[in-house]
Amino acid sequence: MHSKKRSAGKKKIPVRALRRVAIAAVLVLIMLFTSLSTVIANTVSVNVIDGENTYSFDMGSSNIDRIIAKAEEMGLAPIDAALDVYERVGGTTTVIVRRGVDIIVNEAGSSTKLRAYKGDTVEQALEANSILLKEKDEINPAREYIIDKGLSVEINRYCTVTVTADDVKKEVSLTGGKVRDAVIAAGFTVGADDEINYSIDKPLFDQMAIRIARVKNVTIAADGETKAYKVAADTVKEAIIRAGVTLGEHDRVEPKLSSKVTEGLLIDIKRVEIKEEKKVEPVKFETVTEESSDMYTDETKVKTAGVEGEKEVDYKVTYVEGKEEAREVITEKVTKEPVSEVVIRGTKERPSSGGAIVGNGSLTDHNGKTISYRTVHNGTASAYCDTGLTATGYPAGYGYVAVNPNVIPYGSRLYICSPDGSYVYGYAIAADTGGALMSGRILVDLWMESVDACYSFGLQNMNVYVLD
Repeated sequence: MHSKKRSAGKKKIPVRALRRVAIAAVLVLIMLFTSLSTVIANTVSVNVIDGENTYSFDMGSSNIDRIIAKAEEMGLAPIDAALDVYERVGGTTTVIVRRGVDIIVNEAGSSTKLRAYKGDTVEQALEANSILLKEKDEINPAREYIIDKGLSVEINRYCTVTVTADDVKKEVSLTGGKVRDAVIAAGFTVGADDEINYSIDKPLFDQMAIRIARVKNVTIAADGETKAYKVAADTVKEAIIRAGVTLGEHDRVEPKLSSKVTEGLLIDIKRVEIKEEKKVEPVKFETVTEESSDMYTDETKVKTAGVEGEKEVDYKVTYVEGKEEAREVITEKVTKEPVSEVVIRGTKERPSSGGAIVGNGSLTDHNGKTISYRTVHNGTASAYCDTGLTATGYPAGYGYVAVNPNVIPYGSRLYICSPDGSYVYGYAIAADTGGALMSGRILVDLWMESVDACYSFGLQNMNVYVLD
């Protein structure tokens, strides 16, 4: 029999193993392709613009600082952190580099250093620094000038100002200029002693109000003295301040503080002081009348004497030049109540005895004063208005009456009124006489100031009290 021999030196690779190798090779190729695709996908195209120069390249990052670093490697001039800025355009990968320069802005006599950027116009640079220009303002260099380096910018504003002097106000408009120029343009002058509210060399600004105060001679009377002053003032208030005179809160000034100052004006100042004062004052008592049938109608008697009370009063007192002018009650408080006076008045009529009633008594006159009398006569009274001398030598006049001297002696002090007190002639002296009086028809003839008054009085029943 022939046996089969195996070939020596080579091994036969199983089909299953070959399949595994093939699969592994395919997986490696897939991984390599995926990695390459990821790198390609993360690469961005970048543009860096610096003035007229543009740097374009691809890179695997959109970080703006890395973009600038890459552009510097490609020749971009280094960024000056103190002057330059860079920024992305919107959400793109384009980056703009702005090169900064310093500019000096001169306006109204002052200079300011500001930051500007090349490529901007002068107007853009000023607006970026919150300096706005108006249409008629003058700028050098011009608004449209494109900044390419540091420079000096001169601004002359177009200003409308008012100038007031001698009660005349004028409006003028100038570009640039100083206070002196506005005064000249308004047609005014400033004297050596005049005062102006701005320095003559101050640059103008829009809506500036310039006021020239002329020196005037005034006289001020205050504190017992009258002095002359030279003041540059438009109003009385300003004149007082310029003169160095101090006004108190309540002082009175004539003319009014707002009045215009004229040459030779007299200003009168009255010092006014307002104080609070406390005083203890009496409180008047009331008089209460009681009637008694045990007393005659012409009799009165004090049953209870009146006693004044007391009160504390707070006053606001106004003193003008040291003299009291007004006193106003702020508060008052009764600290002691008054005691009313009780007066008993009779109601019993006296019996008539030929017109004369004899007896001592007292009565209250028309002023509320209690007076004593020794005799009272009741009878008819008439009136006369003769002139000349009376029987006792007194000149005829009010208060000198005619009587029967046998009933009422000459020179007697009298009080005359109607029994019910409705008519009061008042106090009198028995000074004259007459036929009707001597006959007893008339008790008393009263002197009146005119015939009409006599007719008006006519004949009336009267009580004539002969006083002690």
